[in-house]
Amino acid sequence: MSRKYLQTTRSKILFCVGGLIFSGLWIMMNLDISFASLVPSERTLDTLRRQQKEERNKWNAMQQKLAELDRVEASYRELLENAWLEIRDGSADIEIPRRIREAAQLREVVLQNVNAVKRTRINNDLFVLEVDLRAIGTLPTLTAFWNDLAACKPAMNWRKIDLRADMSQQGGGTIYLNGTLRLIGREPTAEDLAAQKKADEAAAQPAAAPAVKGTAL
Repeated sequence: MSRKYLQTTRSKILFCVGGLIFSGLWIMMNLDISFASLVPSERTLDTLRRQQKEERNKWNAMQQKLAELDRVEASYRELLENAWLEIRDGSADIEIPRRIREAAQLREVVLQNVNAVKRTRINNDLFVLEVDLRAIGTLPTLTAFWNDLAACKPAMNWRKIDLRADMSQQGGGTIYLNGTLRLIGREPTAEDLAAQKKADEAAAQPAAAPAVKGTAL
């Protein structure tokens, strides 16, 4: 190889590339690095793919659990919003029977009996309110009666209901109803008490006197 050739640009590039290759081989031999560690085998790739799939499945399962928790939380908030709150809805012992009687009178349903409201504690914040009643009506009047109860705020729903038709000739489509109404009640929170206090203070404020226009002489 002539000295003139060694001075060309091409020869210099080839010399540098050859030096890099030689240096790489020398490092691999001295550091005991194998080509197998640099280029993963198909078995290694399968293991990595399986691990990736497992991690993806764990992530999807966690997302599903979080979504379920969000649904449960939303249902619980809705339950609290629709629960009986005595500082807002009045005494359950008085108001619930009154609403039942008003709905029955409106729909011409005869109430044979409305028992006292029973309370069953669920936890420190929630409790169940139940009322047993017996009534007489026709299918249209009873349907309108329990639709009115369901439309109340909070809604009154049936825990159990039994309907028995009068099959005698004098029955005239009379139906006997025997059932139990159920509501969920809750204790007031600090926010409820503050809101009620604010509402009471606003209601106690005297109404502003209407402005009186002067009359021309």
